[in-house]
Amino acid sequence: MILIRKPEGHFSGSANNQHGAKPATRINVVEHCDLFAGRALTPGAVALMLMLCLSWGFNQIAVKLVLPEVPPMLQALTRSLGALPVLLVIGWFRGVKFFERDGTLWPGVIAGVIFGIEFVLTIAVCC
Repeated sequence: MILIRKPEGHFSGSANNQHGAKPATRINVVEHCDLFAGRALTPGAVALMLMLCLSWGFNQIAVKLVLPEVPPMLQALTRSLGALPVLLVIGWFRGVKFFERDGTLWPGVIAGVIFGIEFVLTIAVCC
């Protein structure tokens, strides 16, 4: 069983909350999956998925082809620096405030450092 939000109210677990929202409805996961089973993907969604799969597959081929000439860490740095402007532009169009103080700076820095250490150790062990 999973909880879903009713269209007319807020997600809530109690019947008497301060906003007067109705409680969430419990449904069976199988029923929930059946809601979307008959819906076909649009041609745009199919094209997007194909592009994503092709880019992931080509990325692995490109890494193997240039590995003798470009170290793996430099490849990773290049990919990350290429993705940064794309993500900033997408965020800007969606109205994301990247530099607003919301208390997530230090948890994000810690998560980034841990990920960086894991990445460096993975590259150092496998290559």
